[in-house]
Amino acid sequence: MKLHHVEHGSYFLEESVEAISERMFAAENASELFLVTSKELVNRINTMQYQLSASGCRESDLKAKLEQSLVHLNALNGSLEMMQYGGEKNASQDCMQSQRLSTPEFFALQHKVQKLEEWLRESCSQLQFITVSTEGNEKEQNMSPSEISTFSNIINDIKDAVSKAESRTQKAEARCAELTRTNVQLNGELNHMKTRGSDKAGLLEMDLMETEAQLEHTMASVEAISEHQSMLKSSISDMQHVIEDLKDKYLKAETRAESAESKCTLLRDTSFKLSEEISFLRGRVGGLENSLCQANQLKLSTAKDIGIKTKTITDLVAKLALERERLHLQIVTLTRKNRMLTQKCKENDNEGTLLSKKVTANEGELGPTGVTEEVLLDSSSIQTKVKADALMGEKEAGITAVLDDESCTLETVRSIEPTLLNWKYIFVAFLFLLAAALVRLQLTYPVLPGST
Repeated sequence: MKLHHVEHGSYFLEESVEAISERMFAAENASELFLVTSKELVNRINTMQYQLSASGCRESDLKAKLEQSLVHLNALNGSLEMMQYGGEKNASQDCMQSQRLSTPEFFALQHKVQKLEEWLRESCSQLQFITVSTEGNEKEQNMSPSEISTFSNIINDIKDAVSKAESRTQKAEARCAELTRTNVQLNGELNHMKTRGSDKAGLLEMDLMETEAQLEHTMASVEAISEHQSMLKSSISDMQHVIEDLKDKYLKAETRAESAESKCTLLRDTSFKLSEEISFLRGRVGGLENSLCQANQLKLSTAKDIGIKTKTITDLVAKLALERERLHLQIVTLTRKNRMLTQKCKENDNEGTLLSKKVTANEGELGPTGVTEEVLLDSSSIQTKVKADALMGEKEAGITAVLDDESCTLETVRSIEPTLLNWKYIFVAFLFLLAAALVRLQLTYPVLPGST
């Protein structure tokens, strides 16, 4: 369980290290992207500053040209006052014609100026969108790596907007060049209209005032662009601070990863020690299993021996029972023969006595001696026959019985001996069976070596 717990902890530590490394990699990629975008924005801001400085120089040139035109206008006013009254009518007619001719050019210039104002407004709105997107990017830097893709898309949109603003600034410069050309044309027309009336000079003054107003508007737009550039610089500095914070977080993550690696090494050492202990315990378990196998083999061998011995004992008991039955049958037959012999002896004795009585009664006085001798011989011969038969029975059965009284005692003795022998053999067989049961119990519940 301890090893499993240690492996589980090491697995979670490895997963945490992998997650930290993934976050570090994402942070590095984001920092690199931020650095690249910041460099691009700085380069674009520098180019825009250069373009603004060039536009400022052009504006200063235009102002100088306007001052010169004002001087010329003042000179024209002085010269016009000295003109004659008669030439005023012709001049007025010429001025009306020139006004008719110059009104479409004036409307075209006014339309161009309106377009320039619209482009400048769009560029201001795009710069505001850029500032808002940069602020949003500063907030999104702390978000998850899944939102970095959206940030990159926003940066691409910013790049497109900046490129569009640059193209529009170039168009504005081209329009400014066109305006300068138109101003040159107007100056030529002013020089041409010096000989014409004061009405045309007033119209030219109005055109110059409008151009001054347009120049002031362009100056205000340029100042707004410079303010937006300063805001972009501040946002870039904020992004640099965020990148530094990300670097600090990366260093902290590296320290955490190193600590996690040290913990992993410690866990590996402990797991190696635990594996050695497990191998030792497995070897010991293998030895115990071998000892158990040996004990089981001994148990089986002893069980086989006990089974063989019990079979032999049961065979002996069966043989003893058969012998007992055979002896019992022999004893029964012998007792029957003894009884038959005793009855025959009694019958012979009774016949002898009856014959002796008859002989004595009939021939009491004639030959007592001979008759008695014959009777005695007959009785002795009968007794000898009976004795011979009894001896033959004793030889066959191993029993000694002569008289009726002795036959009764012999019957009791022979009936007791087989039962005594049978109980003796049964007791011995019971002892053998008890020993076999004890050995079987010892084999079924063996005592292992080294166990308490």
